[in-house]
Amino acid sequence: MRNELEELEGEMSSGELRDAVVPRERSSMKTWLAAAAGVSVMALAAILLDVARTPTESMPRLVNPVQVTSAAGLEDYPTWSPDGETVAFESTQDGNADVWVARVGGQAVNRTSDYTGFDGTPSWSPDGRYLAFWSGREGGGYFLMPAIGGVPRSVARSAVPLGAVRPRSCR
Repeated sequence: MRNELEELEGEMSSGELRDAVVPRERSSMKTWLAAAAGVSVMALAAILLDVARTPTESMPRLVNPVQVTSAAGLEDYPTWSPDGETVAFESTQDGNADVWVARVGGQAVNRTSDYTGFDGTPSWSPDGRYLAFWSGREGGGYFLMPAIGGVPRSVARSAVPLGAVRPRSCR
């Protein structure tokens, strides 16, 4: 090994190794290391961006969810009362669309069973005392009734619900 090192030293001092392969090997090694470092940095950046985009603490979590309705028909347009204790919704449980109301933990009650046509898309008044809804009764329009039940009264005429497609049962 000593002899080989002495020969190498002699070749280096005489200039014979100017075009040797050694510098090229080092150059390709540097290129490979630079590429590997670049790929590593990009992978780390992608992982950090993914972690930053995943909101873990701000995601809502259901704690002790309670089923409020279980009607056999289609339930649609749910709306919570201002106090969060009652939900009003449209349901076809009785064969046609009606406005139903259910308290959390209680039974759902049909508030518009008096009319066999379409009653739907309920909304609560800000104080939670009244329900507004669209109905096909009296030629179609918006009606208001006490949330605890009662006779609906017309408040606005409209052949179709505003911002909605006319319900199939009203055509």
